[in-house]
Amino acid sequence: NLSGKAVRYWMDAGKIPPENLLVVSDDIALPFGTLRLRPKGSAGGHNGLKNISELLGTEEYARMRFGVGGDFPKEVLPNRKTVRFWIRSGFLVPL
Repeated sequence: NLSGKAVRYWMDAGKIPPENLLVVSDDIALPFGTLRLRPKGSAGGHNGLKNISELLGTEEYARMRFGVGGDFPKEVLPNRKTVRFWIRSGFLVPL
């Protein structure tokens, strides 16, 4: 995931310091509907966060992860767009 390129571009364009950044990402390790907010930290295995940290040169930015759970067919996992389709389509919404 190359999210860092876009984040870096917009931060430079808007002269936004890392302490004013909040990155929101999905997380299959968190149960569906769970939110985790942290003021800073490691990428924790998330490739998008890893790329952002590399291009910003710091892990000192806030991040919010929202749980999407892992309750979908495993063949869907490699294709994140398909995972997002499943979520938007309501396949993961708990009853």
